[in-house]
Amino acid sequence: MPGYGQARIKEIVKDFAAKKESVHVTLEPHLMSFVGLDHLAASELKHEFSFRSNKEAFDFAAENLRKILS
Repeated sequence: MPGYGQARIKEIVKDFAAKKESVHVTLEPHLMSFVGLDHLAASELKHEFSFRSNKEAFDFAAENLRKILS
């Protein structure tokens, strides 16, 4: 989720804003499932958040991204 993970999104956005660079931001719609992750990751992925649906997860992530970008 934007602002809650290890991607350091807040810091990255702040760096781009300071440089006055134009960027495009995307948000993946498949937040609740990543089929094949178990083959890529060395350890089990622990979810910090729980959602009833993909839409609920996406809405939460979109709102947090909006907050970071504002």
